[in-house]
Amino acid sequence: MSEVTGMDIAQYSVNKRESVCAFGEELNSSKELTDMFEVKGNVEVLGKYKNSGKTAIAKKDFNIYSSVAKLSPMAWRGISKEAGVHMYTDGSGTLIMNSQFVCYQNANSENCRLVFDRDYEFDELFDGGSYKTENKILEYRTEKGRTKLFYIK
Repeated sequence: MSEVTGMDIAQYSVNKRESVCAFGEELNSSKELTDMFEVKGNVEVLGKYKNSGKTAIAKKDFNIYSSVAKLSPMAWRGISKEAGVHMYTDGSGTLIMNSQFVCYQNANSENCRLVFDRDYEFDELFDGGSYKTENKILEYRTEKGRTKLFYIK
């Protein structure tokens, strides 16, 4: 893994369950793990083990290493932003975009917020409405579980 990421990754053992604090939350493993990995050296620290303080998630250039096996949506979003992704959602839905369309299916909220790399104008193909971003952000309300398909003008 060190060859791929360019980071010094070392194994260490613990005698109790260890969680990771990163991106404003505490990430826990669903299994009792005693063999852990830490990142050493000149890296940007994105997450640390709660008990030991050792580096668990790190960034070097645009490479990111995470010792956490199961990441939350918030952690994935944080890692994506750190890696240079320009479009994301603050929600927990599914977001897909290509050169002509943006499709978003919200999961748990009626308030949708999509963040883009620049401002856009859209025609929504299911409801026929017109939408546009303000300061690279598109916010709208809809029923939970609904899909919007936006055509990029």
